[in-house]
Amino acid sequence: PTILLSLNSNWEGFPWLIELARERHWRLLDMRYRYGDLPDGFAPAGALMAQLPDHELVKRLRKMGCPVIRVGARPHPDDALMPAVMPDLRAAGRMAGEHLAGRGFKHFGYIGHHQPLVHVQLAQYEGLEAAAAELGCDCHLLELAPTGIRGETPEKYRRRREVIGAWLKNVPRPLGLFCFVDGFAATVCAMCQDLGIAVPEEVAVLGYGDSPSASIGSRPTLSSIVPDHNRLAEVAVGMLETLMAGE
Repeated sequence: PTILLSLNSNWEGFPWLIELARERHWRLLDMRYRYGDLPDGFAPAGALMAQLPDHELVKRLRKMGCPVIRVGARPHPDDALMPAVMPDLRAAGRMAGEHLAGRGFKHFGYIGHHQPLVHVQLAQYEGLEAAAAELGCDCHLLELAPTGIRGETPEKYRRRREVIGAWLKNVPRPLGLFCFVDGFAATVCAMCQDLGIAVPEEVAVLGYGDSPSASIGSRPTLSSIVPDHNRLAEVAVGMLETLMAGE
């Protein structure tokens, strides 16, 4: 059977997914190299996709009766129509809280973007907040308002540093700070260095995603909550097999 793939090229579970496909003797058609153009008359046996249920290619495949599994990062209201597998972000927040409490921190912090928090960040924060309540710790939230500056520029960095620095001066320390992604956590480490805040003695920074470049490039090197991408690939393949079997 030929399985259509439309996944992010930098997804860490991709190599294991390919191994799982080989074990099942699946032929893979990677839509990245066709720019999403489905061949005329082609009917795949199944599809693993990163796109949301309202994407045109997804809708076309579903109309054809092709089993589709979404390999996603966040829930979508139409997940009942198109099965999805994704990381448990609340569990990641809980793990962050348990890790920080285990290191002796009584005060947790979380920095997210916009008001209200976007879904991915909200789920992480809710998990961290729940862990704090269970462990007898405090949890502090900073929601960053848009700067109005496009792209990652020095001016945007300085504005963010001013806001984050003012917040860090007003929250209790030592603080265990969980950031929604490793790249942003590395940026916070750099800001702390600029502000004369000792990491990890005054503010311990924890990321999410296990990005080697962010971890190694940060000073000090960054700790991170590690998503189980290989397990996510296994679940996605198993779900697709179930649908392909007519269940």
